[in-house]
Amino acid sequence: MAESGNGDRLCFTLPSFPTSVNKLYTINHNQRRVFLSDEALLWRTRITPSILPCRLEFDYYKLTLLYQSPRWLLKDGGLRQMDATNLDKLCIDTLCAKWQFDDSKLTEVIRRKEWYQWDRIVVTLEQGHGLEVNK
Repeated sequence: MAESGNGDRLCFTLPSFPTSVNKLYTINHNQRRVFLSDEALLWRTRITPSILPCRLEFDYYKLTLLYQSPRWLLKDGGLRQMDATNLDKLCIDTLCAKWQFDDSKLTEVIRRKEWYQWDRIVVTLEQGHGLEVNK
């Protein structure tokens, strides 16, 4: 499901969660190199066509990731111990690669969890604020 926003924001939905940061890399100890795991590469390849192109041109960006899933809650209604921060790395790297800007331009990243019938990520990109210097 893709939605475009008005001229100052971009909003769309990614149809699945990325692999956790715990399964993100494969290490080749002989070559002393670290690579994205096959699972991470597969997710990135499958999800990239779902990412809307970014035509917004700002100095700084604010990114909101709304992770929606039925898995956040236990059967008794309690909150399951699932760490959404482990999903951010691959998601942000994949979005910024498609948009062709470095993630250092993200001055604000908001992550929320919400119950939904299936796993998906609602992505919103809009103008961020510059950094304030406190002296």
